[in-house]
Amino acid sequence: IRVNAVSPGPIKFPGGNWETIETAMPELYDATVGQMALGRFGSPEDVAKAVVFLASPASSYTTGTNIVVDGGYTKRVQFYFSFRVAPLRHHQHRCRDHS
Repeated sequence: IRVNAVSPGPIKFPGGNWETIETAMPELYDATVGQMALGRFGSPEDVAKAVVFLASPASSYTTGTNIVVDGGYTKRVQFYFSFRVAPLRHHQHRCRDHS
């Protein structure tokens, strides 16, 4: 069983909130676009492509991940640093013994 997630950022589509905000509060709309690294709102198709990838054989070894589809809006880097130190030290010690 694989478990993954997709977290969309600001997505603009006809009849959606961002279309209304663009007209009613253009300053907020422009400020939001200005915060996006890619300089545009996402589309439903942008999110769908991430979902299709996760559902496809191309991601058969992907599990436990969250794909953020936000055009760089959150400006974060997902970084997981996880390894066991003890086996690494043991391996280094053995390498020195055999040289």
